[in-house]
Amino acid sequence: MLEDGCQMTRKKPDPAIRNFGLFSVIITDVLGYTGAGIAIGYFASTKWGAPLWVLAITTIAGFTLGMYRVYQISKKDSSN
Repeated sequence: MLEDGCQMTRKKPDPAIRNFGLFSVIITDVLGYTGAGIAIGYFASTKWGAPLWVLAITTIAGFTLGMYRVYQISKKDSSN
């Protein structure tokens, strides 16, 4: 409430801006989780001598976690 007793109304954001923000969050999550999977797999194969298929498995696991995060975000967004 403001000092004079009036309430300030909140405008809904423009759908295009909201969709762009959601798109950027999705891209960031997918790339971040996939990149983390690549980094872990690369570290495991170079430093610990793990076979190269470990790199593929960790990359797929990171991508899967990123897609699960996208699912959570889209489920939360559709409930609003």
